[in-house]
Amino acid sequence: MIRRFLLLLAILAAAAAQAAEPPTHRDSVAVVIGNKAYQGRIPEVAYAHRDADAMKAYLTQVLGYREGNIIDLRDATKSQMEAAFGNRVSHEGKVWRFLRPGVSHVTVFYSGHGVPGLKDKRGYLLPVDADPDTPEINGYPVDVLYENLGKLDAASVTVYLDACFSGESDRGMLIRAASPVFVQAQAPTVAQGMTVLTAASAEQVASWDEENEHGLFTWHLLQALQGEADKAPFGDGDGTVTVAETRAYLDGEMTYAARRRFGRIQNASVQGADDARLGAVPETPVQAAALTPAFEVTALEDTLYTLKNANVRSGPGTEYKKVERLAAGTEVEVTGQVEGADWLRIALAGGGTAFVYAPLLGDRVPSPAQPAVGVFPETPKPGESIKDCDVCPEMVTVPAGSFQMGSPSYEEGRGDDEGPVHQVTIPRAFSVGKYEVTKAEYAAFVSATGYAGGSSCRTYEGGKWETRSGRSWRDPGYRQSERDPAVCVSWDDARAYTEWLSRQTGKTYRLLSEAEWEYAARAGTTTPRSWGSDSASACGYANVHDSTSKSVNGFDWENHACDDGVAQTAAAGSYQANAFGLHDMLGNVWEWTADCWNDSYAGAPSDGSAWTNGNCERRILRGGSWYHGPRNVRSAIRVRNASGYRNYVLGFRVARTD
Repeated sequence: MIRRFLLLLAILAAAAAQAAEPPTHRDSVAVVIGNKAYQGRIPEVAYAHRDADAMKAYLTQVLGYREGNIIDLRDATKSQMEAAFGNRVSHEGKVWRFLRPGVSHVTVFYSGHGVPGLKDKRGYLLPVDADPDTPEINGYPVDVLYENLGKLDAASVTVYLDACFSGESDRGMLIRAASPVFVQAQAPTVAQGMTVLTAASAEQVASWDEENEHGLFTWHLLQALQGEADKAPFGDGDGTVTVAETRAYLDGEMTYAARRRFGRIQNASVQGADDARLGAVPETPVQAAALTPAFEVTALEDTLYTLKNANVRSGPGTEYKKVERLAAGTEVEVTGQVEGADWLRIALAGGGTAFVYAPLLGDRVPSPAQPAVGVFPETPKPGESIKDCDVCPEMVTVPAGSFQMGSPSYEEGRGDDEGPVHQVTIPRAFSVGKYEVTKAEYAAFVSATGYAGGSSCRTYEGGKWETRSGRSWRDPGYRQSERDPAVCVSWDDARAYTEWLSRQTGKTYRLLSEAEWEYAARAGTTTPRSWGSDSASACGYANVHDSTSKSVNGFDWENHACDDGVAQTAAAGSYQANAFGLHDMLGNVWEWTADCWNDSYAGAPSDGSAWTNGNCERRILRGGSWYHGPRNVRSAIRVRNASGYRNYVLGFRVARTD
């Protein structure tokens, strides 16, 4: 990681022939946007923030832009983009207000998703709060951007867009049920004197450079601007970088890198006069503080300490942003040690982490005494929603009660392991995850603990099931948003997550018992599904194998006779909740429970507790998934698998003992 940052700094600091006198940028204005974290099902743009950081370093450290003249936006909404650039009605946004007429140069940099309009075939920058299916309503039009910038009385306007407008990304199509060929956007023209460089042309995809952790376009653009494009065979070595030289460098180096690494064509789109000047070879190095250095953290067993007066920071050093100041005597939970430095990672109240200088740590806090057996604190009321920290799952309190567990002999699709039907009494209210644990929630656990989480997962690709290296909860082989359920998670992984939640919150988090799960899934019903007996009604209540799944995935087994437009996992809360206020108890992903496997319910507990006798090398999963037809999407269905098994249709939900 450090090597990559040093390499980028070396590129930014490269010296070549004596540069011509550069224009002054004291009064220049820039907008730098890094859109990484999108809402809903839209995949994140992994390196967008790093792209924006690097471009900002170039503008300030090399070209001399003043920090106060850079409109720096991370995860920009539509309203923020309109505030910066204006809209169709007026171009007089912040850029217009900041510039000195006839003096200021203007640079715009954007790293994030771009999409085409299905109706108007225009290109749109995608704000993080937008729906890619309706960019005409909530996207920012590229032609409006160009028109508004063209109306400015600026010395020059340069636009860099690390985005493509095919509707496709490295993680699949952004637009539901559309192909790249169908949704090609028309490239708008630019005003005379404006220079625009975009990452890809027409139907092409803008690639990520995972080795250097940047967009492939941004990485090569920065190399070009800092002098690589001025060298032979691309440039004339005069110390300045022109549009023609930059185009030649990107065509020669970025396009080749995309072909070699990813087997795809990616050609930068360049509009502007060939002799327009874009950069100058720097004579002095860029300061290392311009980019955030990498660091490694070793996870520690969570332990409470008091703290002396201290600033806590976003990273392990005084160069990092101050998060807050904690008073003497504040109790903090130490979760990690920074390798090679006297800095510790701590958990913040309400979720999140920060770093503190180790000598500012005070005394260790003794572990609290455990409450007496049989003494229970006051519990939330049934239906009440609970969230113990910012990164904790939202919980719903389920009331105590009794139900008939299992399926009657006449239920269609029933298996012998679903009987005998027997009464179970849940003696106390308990809290259940309102949704399956999401990818973002699981990522917070991995980030905080350094938990490995596995590097292989069983997936169905190319017409066969196979355990594939490189598949994991991070990339299960299909596109997911941060709100989709975490998949490729084993029973062991799920247990580790609940243990971490318990340490973080001081509450008792765990997996549901199998009886608790069926009780919560039925929510007072006795029909095969919480919405009734009709499997064809599933699409309003559950993400299942339906018409879209059949057409997109090619599975030839029985599908539900309905269509919800979703081919794999769906974001939490996309379907109607059951009577207890719980979403996706059926469908979406199979959910691990705490119980060991037994072939029937003969001898099963009747008090709702987990059955921990039997084959405990195999644990029980409930509820079916997006991959499954009607037989496997019922309240009584149960399957089992090894506790270490990971599959791209398996996830989990948590419970909390109140």
